[in-house]
Amino acid sequence: MGIALKDQGKLEEAIEAYNKALAIKPDYAEAYNNMGNALQEQGKLEEAIEAYNKALAIKPDYAEAYYNMGNALKDQGKLEEAIEAYNKA
Repeated sequence: MGIALKDQGKLEEAIEAYNKALAIKPDYAEAYNNMGNALQEQGKLEEAIEAYNKALAIKPDYAEAYYNMGNALKDQGKLEEAIEAYNKA
């Protein structure tokens, strides 16, 4: 549901849906990753990176979360950290 809302541009509602999913299943790495994408689209880069880190804490080999984190770090101008995240992906 969160992905559909995000695709419709309803970012706040998408984040709310991810939070509801995480309340039910706190170890849902994909929900954290998708929430990070919605936060990044809102320009909330620090919060997005926090969400990606939570996804990676649950699923350390989650390449997509590393890639998305790299994009957020790049958008912040943290190029060395972005390269590191891309390499992990």
